[in-house]
This record gives sequence, C-alpha cells and structure tokens, in this order.
Amino acid sequence: MEAQRFPDDYVGIVAGASANFWTHQSAAWVWEARATLDDPASFIPLAKLPVINQAAVAACPGVIPGFIDDPTRCGFDPGSLLCAGADAPDCLTAAQVAAVRKIYAGPRNPPCRRRGISRGRSAPGRKSPAGTGRGAPGTPPTSSAPLRSRPQGMPMSRASFDP
Repeated sequence: MEAQRFPDDYVGIVAGASANFWTHQSAAWVWEARATLDDPASFIPLAKLPVINQAAVAACPGVIPGFIDDPTRCGFDPGSLLCAGADAPDCLTAAQVAAVRKIYAGPRNPPCRRRGISRGRSAPGRKSPAGTGRGAPGTPPTSSAPLRSRPQGMPMSRASFDP
C-alpha cells in the first residue's frame, strides 16, 4: 500500500505477491467461496488440499523444486484427480473438480465472460485510469468505491454477490 500511495519513494520494488487491487482480490475470495460453498457437493475438505497442491506442483515444474515459478505456463488439470469410483481422500468428485476448475479460472464478468483477474499475476501492460498505479483520479489506491456505490437495499451476501 505504501508503494501505491507514495511511488516516488522508491527507485524499484521487488514484489512477488503484492496485495494490491483490493476490490479485485476481495471479489476473488467471494468467487472461491461460492465455487466451494454454493453446492454442498462442491465443498473441498481440508484434507484434500494437499492432494490438489501436490498434483499442481507436479504438473508445473519450476526452477526450485516444490514451487510454481510461472502459473501462466502451468498445464495442471484438476480433472486428473477425478475419483475412478467412490469419493476417497486422494481424489476429487466431479463436483469438486468443477469447483477447483472454477477457482483456477478466476472471477469472470458474467455479461462479457471476461476474466477479472489474471491467474497468478497482474495482467501484462494493465494500467489504472490515472496511469499511476492508483485508482481513478481522485480516489485512494485501495478504493472500495465500487462496493460503496451499490444501490441502496441491494443485498451484500456471498450467495447474491456476482463479481
């Protein structure tokens, strides 16, 4: 946040996982929650997360073993974990595979189906309206204006939110 508000304080910044564009990031959290919680069959138990992680890392080798260097070059397909028979701790059901695919695809804008957030990194060449890495002119860099400007009485619940 410091770098967004005072970019002239820096000559350069090394940031592997900077948390900027809070509105986008918050929309992604809702997207992930809806992918796994809207349908009880899509819920992914905590015990299955290491299975998904290990399969993703194995499908996306990086320079450092056990880490994914460039998620955009990853060929991981959650369908590779589909259970051959009944649900088991080392595989995913069809509904769970669909949920993981939705999470990996990232939030989409329903009218145009455009991806809202690039998987694993910011979109190349993307600039803010002001061209400074900040929000629209006159708004703070982590503006929640899109969420505050909703019509009065509009429900704000996970189930009704459609990023």
